Amino acid sequence: MYGKAFAPEYQGSLTTLSVNSSLTDVLTEGIDKLREAERSGHPAEAARCGLAVAEAYRRLGKVREADQAWKASYRTAREAGDTAAMAWALWSGGTLARQRGAFPLAWRLLGLAAELGEQAGDVVCRGYSLAGLAETGRIQGDYAAVGRLHEQLLAEARRRGEARHTVWALEGIAQMHRNTGDYDRAYHLFEEAAEIAERAEDTRGHAWALRGLADILSVRDKNTDKALELLSRAETGCRAMNLSSALAYNHKMQGN
Repeated sequence: MYGKAFAPEYQGSLTTLSVNSSLTDVLTEGIDKLREAERSGHPAEAARCGLAVAEAYRRLGKVREADQAWKASYRTAREAGDTAAMAWALWSGGTLARQRGAFPLAWRLLGLAAELGEQAGDVVCRGYSLAGLAETGRIQGDYAAVGRLHEQLLAEARRRGEARHTVWALEGIAQMHRNTGDYDRAYHLFEEAAEIAERAEDTRGHAWALRGLADILSVRDKNTDKALELLSRAETGCRAMNLSSALAYNHKMQGN
């Protein structure tokens, strides 16, 4: 049984934000709370608010601002002696590095994030960091090395009832099957991911799953009408959250 999806990267005074909060809202509130924490002399809180700011910038495609924000969050967390917050900042930096195609840096930062997360006893950060390593390897096409890690992370997420992480793992495994030509297996995994994401109100995960289904329908079945219908549904969710980079990818798929 899966609960409602949550966003562990929104921490401290920002835990009221949801996985579906508009990124512009996250950025605005994150900056406000960050400044408030800085004025009050609370570095641990500032580090955690800075993480949300970094993630909002990253997801909005503002690479330079995201790079500055995660580094500032890490420095502030180190000043506060908050190992878990340091780990989360490194996770954000590693995810940004992968997004930019800087894979060696992504491996290094995400590996450090996993180590610090484990030291701090932050199971979620460790899991997200290992997932980041798995996704980096998958993007590079090293399926043999990261396939087992994806399966391990999927089993852990299912056991904890973490909908968002379960959806991520299912989609990653599905993408590997799709890329190796096992379209039927990929379709079933994307379908399960879409169902879990929809029930858990994980708009981003649902959009990615719909795109995966659309891709399979187009490639395997040549059913472009149904594929375009699914892409249209995915676009609605992306717009609601102001996911600019995801929207661009969606438009590219529609064009193809």
